[in-house]
Amino acid sequence: MTDRIVRQLIPQPAEPNQGQLFSEYAETPNVVLLGAPGAGKTHLFIEAAAKNGTRVTTRDFLNIPAFPAATTLFIDALDERRAGRGDQSTIDAVVQKLFDVQPKQLRISCRESDWLGSTDLATFQPYFSSHGGYVVLALEKLTTEEQRAVLQTQGVTNPNAFLEQAVERGLNDLLTNPQNLVMLAKSVKDKNWPRNRTELLQNATTLLLSEHNPTRARSGDGVYGADELRAPAGAVLATRLISDVGGVSLADNEAVDEYPSYRTTPFPDRDRVRAALGRRVFIGNGDEAADYTHRTTAE
Repeated sequence: MTDRIVRQLIPQPAEPNQGQLFSEYAETPNVVLLGAPGAGKTHLFIEAAAKNGTRVTTRDFLNIPAFPAATTLFIDALDERRAGRGDQSTIDAVVQKLFDVQPKQLRISCRESDWLGSTDLATFQPYFSSHGGYVVLALEKLTTEEQRAVLQTQGVTNPNAFLEQAVERGLNDLLTNPQNLVMLAKSVKDKNWPRNRTELLQNATTLLLSEHNPTRARSGDGVYGADELRAPAGAVLATRLISDVGGVSLADNEAVDEYPSYRTTPFPDRDRVRAALGRRVFIGNGDEAADYTHRTTAE
């Protein structure tokens, strides 16, 4: 897939956002793209940069001395460079170098669970305001048509039958994320479909709680394995399911009753709770809060 449907978060559109293609923002000077782990941010940046621009990781952007000025610069994986959720030094360094490089246009991606909303925007604001403004976009879930396209790239000869089988087995939540769908296709190809619902849910939760990015898996929240995060994730989800709340705030303090801070979760190891909230069993809402990806998996 060379293009994807996105939802505009900031500025909020005057009309209800029906979803637009990422390519429709080609003339926008500065774009922040948010998405869940495995949602396809890097793939989209690679495809877009191949047509018009230069794609680089945040780490390489800060380490490579010079870049061509008259180009659209795609800075990928802001979250991989940050030492932690509270680390602002990376963004400070990125903004400082952007003023030096002066790219024609800027696109920057980050995991939604690591984007600090208004805090990060305030840091980027001096650059954005002096270079034509900005929009913040979120990658939408894969449509059925896009799911078929992903399965075809994995050698699935009958994508429709595959999707029907997955839905019958309650695997809907694995179909809308590209990386989840690819791994499901590979798993079925190697081992066939799970034998029963218990095996199915065990495989699904292991998949959703695992960190599949090698760079992230070496440090910070990424070092925890799926088995280490199963209990803290369960504590968060239990709180969510039995309480009248809309999700869990990723902020350190409890801002509003509807989104209590993750620090209030009844699990002693807050670092693991925070790490669990960054895995694909949870999905961000674009406002520094997370909720379960699918209720069945949560239960």
